[in-house]
Amino acid sequence: LAVELVPPESDLDASNNRAEHLVFAALRRHQVLYVEDRPRWEWRYLTALLERDPKWDLDAVLVERGALPRGPAPNQFPDSRERLFGYDLEILGDLAVTGWDPGALQLLADFVADRGGGLVLLDGARRHLAGYADSPLGPLFPVRVTDEEELIGDFAWALTPAGAEHAALDLGQPGEDNNESAWADLPSARRITRTAPLPGAEVLLELAGGPTNLPAVVWRRYGAG
Repeated sequence: LAVELVPPESDLDASNNRAEHLVFAALRRHQVLYVEDRPRWEWRYLTALLERDPKWDLDAVLVERGALPRGPAPNQFPDSRERLFGYDLEILGDLAVTGWDPGALQLLADFVADRGGGLVLLDGARRHLAGYADSPLGPLFPVRVTDEEELIGDFAWALTPAGAEHAALDLGQPGEDNNESAWADLPSARRITRTAPLPGAEVLLELAGGPTNLPAVVWRRYGAG
């Protein structure tokens, strides 16, 4: 998009009368696949949120008898590279690594590295995601677990400077500078696993309430994604 002003005769510098801005038009709904091992609170909230949002098409998959169902149906994990690469975002919940076959995990790693898709890792009380360290997904993780024992307490949400600039974490009202107060007003977190960001990772959100702030939302690039 280009905007150009017609300068008056008295304008001494006509070089600053034109500006260009890139505009990305979304011509289709984003495709998201959410994989979880049980209908926990996060599952209920996220599926309801994404199903209401007109910008997203959601396929949600729950494990069956400890094994992830694979096939062409919307409630199955894709059985081919082509089907998986049709998604824009994958959300991996608190699912044990033993529920996967190695081929499916490698496809998921390729989805990020080659296709450039997004992957959200959403751990839970069972802390299954720590078991992926030696799997094909291990290199994608932005953190390492530093203590297997989780902390129980009353932890407040705290944006980092990088998080305050991230659009995905902007909870404030449009046109108002109240994002930090919006996060401060959220109910506190009660439990957290201690982790440390890996090289190249960036902490966007922390939990405060202990001797030091602990990473809560961390991201980094991997391959094309």
